[in-house]
Amino acid sequence: MDSSAAARIDGLYYADRRRKRNWRIVGRGVRLGAASGGGIVACAMAAESFGGGRDLGLVFLLVSILSIVVGGTLSLFLSVLVRWRNAALSALVAGATATPLLLAGFPLVSGARELALERLVRRSEPVVAALRAFEARNGLPPPSLDALVPEFLPSIPATGIPDASSYAYEFEPASDNSPPSWRLGIKLGGIFDFDELVLTSDGKPWLFNEFSDTRIGEWMLIDRF
Repeated sequence: MDSSAAARIDGLYYADRRRKRNWRIVGRGVRLGAASGGGIVACAMAAESFGGGRDLGLVFLLVSILSIVVGGTLSLFLSVLVRWRNAALSALVAGATATPLLLAGFPLVSGARELALERLVRRSEPVVAALRAFEARNGLPPPSLDALVPEFLPSIPATGIPDASSYAYEFEPASDNSPPSWRLGIKLGGIFDFDELVLTSDGKPWLFNEFSDTRIGEWMLIDRF
C-alpha cells in the first residue's frame, strides 16, 4: 500500500473519530440542557405555586437565562483552550438547548402564579364575608379587622404568604363626596416584588397611581414592581 493510500485511510479514521467525539459532545450537551431546562421550569412553577404568587418563579427563570448567557460567554472563551474545549462545547450546546425550554416555561409559570393567586383569594373569602356582614349589620365598615372577632370570625386568619402573613386593612370615614369605605390588601412583596392584591368596598383603587393589570375575581392586582 502506497503512502498516499495509507494517508487517506488514516484521514478517514481520524475524521470518523472526530465525528463520533463531536456527536458525544452534542449528545451530552443536549441531555444536560434538556434536564436542566425542564428542572428549572418545574422548580419555577413550584416556587410560584407555593410562594403565593409573588413572582418568585418568574424571577428564577430570568436569573437562569442570565446565567446561561454569562456561562455561554465564558464557554466561548474556554473553547479555544484544548484542555477545556470538550466541556466548553458541551456547555454551549446545553445552554442552547435549555434556553428555548426556559422561554417556553414563562406561560407555564405565569399560569402557576394565577392559580396561586386564585387560591389566595379563596382563602380570604371568610375575611371578606365577615367584613360585609359587619357592614350590613352596623351600617359602617369595621374600624379594624380586630372588630370582627369574635362575633364574625373566631380569629383573623393568616394570608398564607410567608413574609406577609397579616392582611392590610384600611378604613376610610365618610366625606362630603363619598360614603365610608374599606380596603383589604395582601402584600405580595418581599425582596423580589412589591405587588399587592387588593379588594375595596366599591371595587375601585384608592390611589390615583394604582392600576390593575389583572383581576382575580373581585380583587385587583396592583403592580408596583
